[in-house]
Amino acid sequence: MRCLSFICLIVLFATLLQLAPSASAQPGQVNTGAEARTSSDDRLEALAREVADLKKQSPQFTVFSISGTATVLAALIAFLATFVGAILALIGNFLIGRAQRNQERELAREKHTVDLVRDLGGSNLPLRIGAMTLLFDRIANVAKEPKRSRRERLIREQGRLLQAIISIAKEATIDRDLAKMIGDEVVKLLNAQFRAGLHPSARSVSPLHTFRGERLDFQKVRFPDVYWYRVDGRGIDFYGADFTKAGLREAFLHKTVFYGACLKECVLRDADLSEANLQEANLEGADLRGADLKGANLAKANLTRANLKNARADERTVWPEGFDAQAAL
Repeated sequence: MRCLSFICLIVLFATLLQLAPSASAQPGQVNTGAEARTSSDDRLEALAREVADLKKQSPQFTVFSISGTATVLAALIAFLATFVGAILALIGNFLIGRAQRNQERELAREKHTVDLVRDLGGSNLPLRIGAMTLLFDRIANVAKEPKRSRRERLIREQGRLLQAIISIAKEATIDRDLAKMIGDEVVKLLNAQFRAGLHPSARSVSPLHTFRGERLDFQKVRFPDVYWYRVDGRGIDFYGADFTKAGLREAFLHKTVFYGACLKECVLRDADLSEANLQEANLEGADLRGADLKGANLAKANLTRANLKNARADERTVWPEGFDAQAAL
């Protein structure tokens, strides 16, 4: 339609030029008014006929206009598609690059963790202590990871990592100071100690039982000299463990297993050892003053020089054969 309008304007302009007095008229020739009006009417009729003919041809012009518009739109769409494709390619490259960098960081982090565990199990004591400190810090700081998916994955790994650290404390030749540090750090990490005046709920389980979905194994651990004041170790299996000279004063050890454990010179004053399994445990020189031994099993336990003053027992308490409980209490 725009083409049709433009052509009409051209025809109209040409007609008006023809209606104007001719500048090339011969001198002496003068048109009369009647002749001028007749000539003008003829030309207007001719213009009207031309316009009518153009209107009849308008579908062709309309098709031409629509075809041109479609071509322009197709070109525009092609440009937009190319532009959007380029933007998506840039975004894709950025995301792929970021994923690769994250993967590289994860691999480096895992390698560093493996190196720390290896150093912890090595023979260089300062290096072992440093590795232990870094590993415990890494476990404690997992909750600060901003990305939820990565944080959840790291949390699942921390249980196995902590168990690996505890397993180091099972070595027969582990340094005494290193073993004590591991034991103290485990209780601190798991928040397993209660302040004075507070007690664990009867319906709860010990924090030493499970960490990050990983069941912790404390059998045969070596934790000499650890300071586990008011620790919640209820129901934990310390079979064959070494707590020589450990501080377990006022500890919550209901139904805890110390079968064959070494508790020599261990401080268990005012501890709750009710229904605890102390069979064949070495309690030589242990401080059991005021301890609750109701229902505890001390069959074949070594109570040489153990201080049992004011300890509480009942008919369910099992004493070593030949042990004079009345005199000891």
